[in-house]
Amino acid sequence: MPRRPTACSRLRMDSRSRSCRESRGVAVLLAAATLLIVAGGARAQHRSGGYAFRLFWAAPEGDARSLVRGPRGRLWAGCGDGTVRVLEDRSGDGKADYVQTFASRVWSPHGISFRIRGTALDVFVAHTTTRYGGASRITRFVDTDKDDRFDEAYTVISHMPPGAHQTNNLAIDPTGKWLWFSQGATADKSPGGGALVGKVAPDARDVPWGDPRIQIVANGLRNAWGLAFHPNGALFATDNTRDDLGDATPPDELNLIRAGRHYGFPDVAGIPPKGHPSEPPVGLLGVHGSANGLAFDDGHLMSGSRHQVFIAEWGSWTGSPGLTAGTRIVRAQLHRDARGRWHFEAHDLIRNCGRPLDVAIGRDGALYFTVQTSAPGWTEGVWRGAPASGVTVRLEGQPRPGCKIEVAVRAPGHEGSRYRLSLRDEKTESSVRTGTLAGALGRATGTIQIPGDSVGRRLRVVCQVLHPETGAIVATAPELVVTVF
Repeated sequence: MPRRPTACSRLRMDSRSRSCRESRGVAVLLAAATLLIVAGGARAQHRSGGYAFRLFWAAPEGDARSLVRGPRGRLWAGCGDGTVRVLEDRSGDGKADYVQTFASRVWSPHGISFRIRGTALDVFVAHTTTRYGGASRITRFVDTDKDDRFDEAYTVISHMPPGAHQTNNLAIDPTGKWLWFSQGATADKSPGGGALVGKVAPDARDVPWGDPRIQIVANGLRNAWGLAFHPNGALFATDNTRDDLGDATPPDELNLIRAGRHYGFPDVAGIPPKGHPSEPPVGLLGVHGSANGLAFDDGHLMSGSRHQVFIAEWGSWTGSPGLTAGTRIVRAQLHRDARGRWHFEAHDLIRNCGRPLDVAIGRDGALYFTVQTSAPGWTEGVWRGAPASGVTVRLEGQPRPGCKIEVAVRAPGHEGSRYRLSLRDEKTESSVRTGTLAGALGRATGTIQIPGDSVGRRLRVVCQVLHPETGAIVATAPELVVTVF
C-alpha cells in the first residue's frame, strides 16, 4: 500500500509539478514583455526626476505583491497567483530572463525573509491559508539542494488573526536570533487580534497564535505593512492609518519600533497630542496613501544620501475624489541629529505609477518595485528604476551645519572627463568642486562644505559631467535635494 504523503511532501510535489507548466507560461509572458518594449516604447519606459523606469518582469495573472533581495543578490517576488518566484537578470539587459517558481499555493504572500543555515536556505513566507483570505500563517520553506525549489516546509506560526488585514512583512534581525513580523488589525477602527509587531524564534514549529513563545514587542499599529532593519540595527515600520476620519486626515506613518511602546491606534494617528503617552512617528506620509513596502538603500546606483529609504505608497482604496495621495514611490532622508533624534524628509521619486506595493534594492544598486494594479503605461509586475544618464552622486554622511561631507561620484563611460559638483539653494550656489573622473567606472570622491547657517534649509546637490576639451555639459546626475538637520 503506498505511503500517504506528508504535508511537507505534498507541498514539495505541488511545487515541482507546477514548475514545468509555469515555465512555459513565463516564456510567453517574457516574449509579450519584449514585444511591449519594442512596439510600445512609451508604455514600457517612464522618466521622472532624471530616472528611467522600465518593466523588469511581467507578473502572471497580474498582481505582483512582495519583493525582496535574497542572499545571492537575486530578487524574490510573492504574487497574487499564490507563487513565490526567483527573478534574475543573467544577460544584463535589465529584464528578468531567469524566472523560477520556488513554491506555489502560497496565497497572498506579503512577507518574505531569509536565513542561510549551513548549505540550506530557509525562506520564511507570511501568507494566508486560502486564496481569498482566511487566517494567516508563517511558513519556513527549506531549499536543501540549491535548485530554487523548496524541499521541506514547516509551519512557524499558525492561526494568526483573520480579518481586515493579514500578517504582512517579515524580517530576520541582524543577530539571526529572531524572526520579526507585523500583524495588521482585524478591523478598520479597532485592533481586534492584531495591530502589532512581534517576534518568534526562527526554528519554532507549529506555534499557535497566543502561545507565549510569540513575543509581542509593540502595539497600536493599525496595519504595519513594511518592516525593515536600518543598517545600524534599528527596526522601522510603515503604518496604514484609519480610513474613517475623512479625506484630510490622518497621514500614514513611518515608525521606529521600540520595545514596549504603543503607537496610538485606534485613538491617535499622526503626531499625538501633547502629553499623550503614545509613541510619535518618525515621519509622516500621504493622507490615506497606504504606505507599504520600504527598503534602505545599501547600493550605489540611486543618487542620494547614504541609507536613504524608499517607500511604496499604494494609494487609497476608498475611491473618494478628494484623495490624491499614494500611487507613488517616495525617497526620503532618514538621519539622526547630534542629539540622537531622528529626522525624516520625503520627496517624490515618481508619481502615478499604478499601484506600487513593495520595493527592494537590487544587487546592481537599482530600485525595483512591484506594481500590483496596472495604470496607463504601467504593466503589473516588477519595475526597475535607475538614473537615465548613468551618473550618480552619493552623500556618504549626514548633512549637518558647518560640516564637510564626503561625496562619491560615478559616471561609467565618462572616464577622463571632468565633473562639476555644487550645492545650491533658491538664491545661491556654494561649495563648488571640480575634478577628473578616473578608473573603470569613472569614479571620483571628494568633500563639500555644508554652510553653517543652513539649519532647516533645503539644498540641491548638482553634479554635471563636462567634456574634457570643450567643458560642455555632457551628462547630469539626477538632482538630489537634502534638508540640513
